[in-house]
Amino acid sequence: MRSDPGLGALSVSRSGLHASRGRELSSQDVKDRALLAHVRRVHRDSREVYGARRVWKELVAQGISCGRHHIARLRRENGIEARRWRRFKVTRYSVQPTVVLQHFQDIIRPRSPPFAVVTWWERSAHSADQAIC
Repeated sequence: MRSDPGLGALSVSRSGLHASRGRELSSQDVKDRALLAHVRRVHRDSREVYGARRVWKELVAQGISCGRHHIARLRRENGIEARRWRRFKVTRYSVQPTVVLQHFQDIIRPRSPPFAVVTWWERSAHSADQAIC
C-alpha cells in the first residue's frame, strides 16, 4: 500500500482526508464567506483604498457585527490589499537638487572672481630667438 507524503505532514489519516471532502462547510466557514462578500464590496466601493481598520469601521457603521482582527485575517488570507499611493512622481526630466541649490547660492552670494587671472600671449619668432641666445 502506497502512503501519501502530504498526509504525514498534516497528521491526517487517508480516510479522514477523504471524509472531510464530503462534509458540508462548518458554520464558521459559512459566516466567513458571507463576511468576505461584505469585505470585498466595501473594498471595491472604496476604490481599493481602505485598509482593514477602515473596512471594519465601515462594516460596523452598516450594522454588520465583526471584529477588526477577523477582517484583517480574511483580507490577508484572500489577498485583498489596499492600494499604496506614491509620495511623489518620479519623472525623467526632473530638476536635480544640485542645480536648485546652485541657483539659490548664486542669488544669495554671487560667484566671486577667480583668485588668479591668467593672460595668454603669442610668442613671436623674434622673441623665441632672443630666448635661445
